[in-house]
Amino acid sequence: MRTFRTLAAGAALLAAAPAMASLDGHTVDIDHLYPNSGSFYTGVARVVVGPDLEVPDYAGVTSFDLAPTTITIELAAGLQVWPGDGSATSFDGYRFSDALGMIPAIVGVAVGAGTDLPGFGSGRLAFDGDHVFVNLEGLAATDGPRRVVVELLFAPVPEPGSGALWAAGAALVGMAARRRLTSAPRPRA
Repeated sequence: MRTFRTLAAGAALLAAAPAMASLDGHTVDIDHLYPNSGSFYTGVARVVVGPDLEVPDYAGVTSFDLAPTTITIELAAGLQVWPGDGSATSFDGYRFSDALGMIPAIVGVAVGAGTDLPGFGSGRLAFDGDHVFVNLEGLAATDGPRRVVVELLFAPVPEPGSGALWAAGAALVGMAARRRLTSAPRPRA
């Protein structure tokens, strides 16, 4: 019986682990920034991320696919979209933003599998808690359609009530330990 209580308490503690955070169900703004990351060029879309969300054909150049933990940018075939003309341009790309301040903090980004745009690497990604920046300045998709996949990592989010569940599990462990101490035979003097 003691073993069962100890296992039940351990299971309660494990069940209180944080939930997996994602973009799913959250509102995201997509903006085109040019000629630097602080200059708004044009708004692309405001979307609520859900299954099979795709923002098609922005300016005949790109489309976007937003999934719970990835952002995919599809570049149209045969277009030299970001030529890199040697000017003072330092950024020509996209900012993905938490439109309503409800998305858990973004704590990391990485180039995802499936990225096939020549010259695109992790140095072209930046982020803060509420934004992801994808810099495509100087790159081109002249030899066919190309794709950039960005993997997102979020801060863990505790489930509602997980604090109470954790406390209940800790109380059960404490009660089991106390009962074990009080029920142990005492040495006689």
